[in-house]
Parts: sequence; C-alpha cells; structure tokens
Amino acid sequence: MKNTLVADNRRIAYQLNGPSEGLPLVLLHGFCEDASVWDGYIPHLGGLRTVRIDLPGFGESDLPSAPSMDIYADAVLAVLDGLSIKKCVLIGHSMGGYTALAFSEKYPERLGGLGLFHSHPFEDTPEGIANRRRGIEMLQSGKHDLYVAQLFPGLFPPAFVKAHPDIINALIDNGKRQPTEGIVAALEGM
Repeated sequence: MKNTLVADNRRIAYQLNGPSEGLPLVLLHGFCEDASVWDGYIPHLGGLRTVRIDLPGFGESDLPSAPSMDIYADAVLAVLDGLSIKKCVLIGHSMGGYTALAFSEKYPERLGGLGLFHSHPFEDTPEGIANRRRGIEMLQSGKHDLYVAQLFPGLFPPAFVKAHPDIINALIDNGKRQPTEGIVAALEGM
C-alpha cells in the first residue's frame, strides 16, 4: 500500500516494507517508471526494511516544483524526515541513480551506503543532450505513447527484447501511465 506525505506543497508517494528497525534500504526508480519497478525485488531482500519512493512527477507523486535532480533529492529527504529515518542505504536505478548522487552531495550525513543500479555519475554527452531535447519535443507534440513505446526496447539488447516481450511490454504499459509533464520534467532535470 502506498503512503503519501506533503512537502513543499506537493504530495510524495512511498511504500514501506519490513521491520520498523534497522538501517533501511531506500530504492529509487528509473526514468519513466515508478516505485512498482522494485516490486519483484522485495521478496528477495530477506525482510530488510525498505522504502520505495515515487519520485516527483511519477507514480502517485505530484510534479516537481522545478526540473532538477536536487528537487528529487529534496523529496527523498522529505520522506526520510517524515519517517524519522536518520540514515539509510540509498540505491538508485538509472535516473534514480542521478537522484541518489544529488542526495549524496547535499545530504552525505544521511547515508550509510550508496549504490547505483544501471546508472552512472557522468554528465550527458552533446548527443545525449540532443536526444533528451528531441524526446521533450516529441512528448510536447502529443506523442506520449509513441515516445514510451520506443524508449524501453532501446534500453535493452535486442536479444533480450526478443526473448522477454512480457518484461518490455510491462515496462511500456507502466511508462504509458506516467504523466507527460513528469516525463518532460525528468528529461529537463537530467
């Protein structure tokens, strides 16, 4: 079940699992996803205390006040503060990794560990920036579903896409539920 809190006049949705004690594992989803991307991992985490957050503009969280990984990091801090969590292990997948890195720069005293899952600390190349701008234009021209449908297959090797259409289609279906404004804000923020 998702919970919500309000910070900066915006709702942030999150899910809790496991015991109320212990150093929690905070899981941040990737671009064009929400916290549900972690659902299949929870049974394999041995009962660890976990917090899964819908980053601003995704899932059940409101749009960010501005397109910035720092704003996403502040949303993570708001959830931790709301749950009285002083330290955590933060794992960021893809864009969630960019958020985790922004969090580590702003709030290093709140980290007991940091992990990047299919993410990196490097700035976009000029080609990457151009691709993000093209994505924004495509989304703003009303081609939300087309953008999402082409996004996810391009994130995996062709052999994986062919062998696992169920996984790709589930990601596409979930991605289509994410609001255009949230996707655009994330592209601008990255």
